[in-house]
Amino acid sequence: MDFDPDAFLEEMVHVYAGGRCYELALAPHETAGWPMVLLTDVAVDDWDGAAYHVAVRMPDGALLDILGRDSGFREIYPVATDLTREELFALVQQRRIPEPCDPVPAHLAARLLLSRFGLQ
Repeated sequence: MDFDPDAFLEEMVHVYAGGRCYELALAPHETAGWPMVLLTDVAVDDWDGAAYHVAVRMPDGALLDILGRDSGFREIYPVATDLTREELFALVQQRRIPEPCDPVPAHLAARLLLSRFGLQ
């Protein structure tokens, strides 16, 4: 069976648009140095971890996640806060974000997503 990158990315939409978004954002953050952005509906100090999305900020300022460039999460979560790796894992420690899983699929999905947009 041949690997189908488009089918893989389509399957990853269910994973990274439904609660594990920060795992995907962590991959281009670590490999390309792009800042992660925590999107919430309230200021971070008031945020209880209930609703959020994490994307990366591309060099042109657009946000990138598994759904693509400026995918619409910004309308749902209008408060954007830059997030370092350390701040992300502090949120994990506080149990405001779940523990990360296997990073391999996220790194593969990130490479394929960047390639899809000619950014690799």
